[in-house]
Amino acid sequence: MRTLVMALSLTFLLAAPVLAQQGSALQVGIAYNYLHTNAPPKGCGCFSMNGGNGSAAWRLSSRFALSGEIGVTRATNVTPDGDDLTLTNFLFGPRFYILSGTSQPEHFHHGLAPFAQVLAGGVHASGTLSGNSSGSSNGFAFAAGGGLDESLSRHIALRLFQPEYLYTHIPNGSNNHQNNFSISSGLVIRF
Repeated sequence: MRTLVMALSLTFLLAAPVLAQQGSALQVGIAYNYLHTNAPPKGCGCFSMNGGNGSAAWRLSSRFALSGEIGVTRATNVTPDGDDLTLTNFLFGPRFYILSGTSQPEHFHHGLAPFAQVLAGGVHASGTLSGNSSGSSNGFAFAAGGGLDESLSRHIALRLFQPEYLYTHIPNGSNNHQNNFSISSGLVIRF
């Protein structure tokens, strides 16, 4: 994890002169997040979680950005015993924009902006279903997916949807990994 943080920091430092020349933009977003997870052991044991996420993307060109997301989802009364679970994800990685019509940065704010991304980082689980007697555990997380932003103006867009596969590796009393599906929708502000 320390190596990942150091690599991302170095990338941002080296990219700063390029950003100044290209007039690139910082984007921040906030969104509602629905997560379908299979955290309990023995078969699927699937249940739904609700929460939100915050994101930031530092656009390096019209088609490429470095992205980071922090998401928190929670479910209560998952089992008849009233077990609960809160998952907090910290993910970073590349985002690729699929632009229609033009690839010039000054036209980025027009219309629809579809994107794909691959993010990796960590997950923190807390609650009675966290897989640890202490009530919390940490592990690896990986997300792959994409989304679609609809520009309302030069500085504001709606994130219409962002579906992603989310892999988490936290203790669950069985195989210690979870294959989850996440979808989010919200607001994006561009600077």
